[in-house]
Amino acid sequence: SDLVDAWQLDSWEVYRDVKRLGRKTRLSEAQRAVLWSIFAIMRERLAKQGLITYAALFTQLAAALAVRSAAGVAPPFDHVVVDESQDVSVAQLRFLAALAGNR
Repeated sequence: SDLVDAWQLDSWEVYRDVKRLGRKTRLSEAQRAVLWSIFAIMRERLAKQGLITYAALFTQLAAALAVRSAAGVAPPFDHVVVDESQDVSVAQLRFLAALAGNR
């Protein structure tokens, strides 16, 4: 999903409480509960198969770079130039920022 996977929402409570500011028609809590049950099944199936989504991959890469940064390791790059940035996802953007030390 463009919300759950992109932002790596990992619990019903987080998904239920997230604000959807740009959404014109808001989903009810009951509708969100149904959707969360589907997301949870898919997350479980992926985990059982040892698979992750692209968003999870970029999130894990950004987290690994953050660990290195916290340990005092310099980021791999001083600057990152992105062409066609309108096509970059939330997870990819976080990864790109981490490549340059979130500067």
